[in-house]
Amino acid sequence: MKQPSDRDIKALRRKYNELIAQAQAKCINNFQAVRDYVFNELSNLKENDALYQALETYIINRYNSMFLQLKTDIVNNYNEAGVIETNFAENTMGEKLRFEPALVAVLPETKPFKITNRILAEKSILKRSRKMANQVTQAIADSFSIGSSIQAVQRKIDIIMGFRNIDGRINERAKALIIEGKFSHRNGHIYQTYRIARTETMRMAHIRQYEIFEGVERDDKRLKLYAVLDSRTRWQSAAMHGQISDKRGRFKYPDGVYYRLGEQPKQWVINDRECACVVFI
Repeated sequence: MKQPSDRDIKALRRKYNELIAQAQAKCINNFQAVRDYVFNELSNLKENDALYQALETYIINRYNSMFLQLKTDIVNNYNEAGVIETNFAENTMGEKLRFEPALVAVLPETKPFKITNRILAEKSILKRSRKMANQVTQAIADSFSIGSSIQAVQRKIDIIMGFRNIDGRINERAKALIIEGKFSHRNGHIYQTYRIARTETMRMAHIRQYEIFEGVERDDKRLKLYAVLDSRTRWQSAAMHGQISDKRGRFKYPDGVYYRLGEQPKQWVINDRECACVVFI
């Protein structure tokens, strides 16, 4: 069987991890910029509705800008995944592909992109930006009305924006992650957008992978599933590691049904760290 080596698989994962990290870092940097701006303006705010409105407008505009950037990043990652998967398949085959994967300017409204388009429309920061802006400005107004300190206001805003947990605590590890642009508290809006950047980047990789797979003009082509095997591996991933797909590139899951990677039911995809590569039997 013609298949990539373990070293090739690790190199492939490393490239996708780099794409994920770039998209996530941009999201985190935008959140930090908003927080810094709000903190700098706190000392100038009085009981003035116009100033609160200006603050809310700034937050909404910044978050909408971040949303558009996230969409652009996912489109770029889709195109980049095409290059990565093409080179990977050619190296495995030992020959050039006879077609060029198409590049896109925007995510199409076709079936493979249905989930990504819905997530970006319904679950991204765009849907929550005005709500969050209202929460931030209301927290400031309420705190000033009762004479709270600047530090107390900052703590409330940190909780709203996900920089602190519900108890208002932020530990040294979280501080280090903020500095590195890798902050990922599982509360608030930061983690939600961070997660979208990660999952949709990998979904783009899976879509591209199948496009390359379908474009290879060989009857012996298959996909082979590779799971990350460590202490966090889910049982079904370990059980499916090394499985060879059917001719249509589908894998048999524990429920006995064949699915394409990325289209399996939620119970098989949560916290999944699998990938598939073209092989030739």
